[in-house]
Amino acid sequence: MANMYTYIKEQGDVLRDIVEKRKDILEPVVDLFKENHIDGIVAIGSGSSYNSITSSRYFCKNLGIEVKTYFPYSFNHYEQLFSKDSLVIGISQTGSSAGTVDALKEQRMKELIH
Repeated sequence: MANMYTYIKEQGDVLRDIVEKRKDILEPVVDLFKENHIDGIVAIGSGSSYNSITSSRYFCKNLGIEVKTYFPYSFNHYEQLFSKDSLVIGISQTGSSAGTVDALKEQRMKELIH
């Protein structure tokens, strides 16, 4: 069973792998931007996932891409400040963060995202 120490030990290898595969990892995102009129990114997450997307805003801003970041609860109940041309993504370390998944499902039910 993995624990925090396991993740710390693996971090260097994981980061190296991401850097080496960055073109393959980002290719679908680049294609999505090329094929659609995306005017910005709306990213939803909690905890360290939220922290990572908040840090990435500055990198994306240098590329001319506006990124808005929200916690799931705030996104669902207070923030509807994105256009139909925004790319809405949920960020989760495990892929199963209940708040993030629920936020995306709720917005999809309201037909605000696809």
